[in-house]
Amino acid sequence: MICLFVQYAVKRKAVGIWGCKDCGKVKAGGAYTLNTASAVTVRSTIRRLREQTEVDGEHKFDRNYDNIVS
Repeated sequence: MICLFVQYAVKRKAVGIWGCKDCGKVKAGGAYTLNTASAVTVRSTIRRLREQTEVDGEHKFDRNYDNIVS
């Protein structure tokens, strides 16, 4: 498995905890894999929503910046 930040191999420190020796970043993941299926789905959904707001040219967030307003 490869670190997303420096493209260096990561090692499992404990169940669900992965660390990069090179940059020192620690990431939560699955027990035996760095990324779980649900984490990949969430990340792609967030990326898609960010791209939609950039294309529209306006921020579609309410004052709390937590909820997307249609």
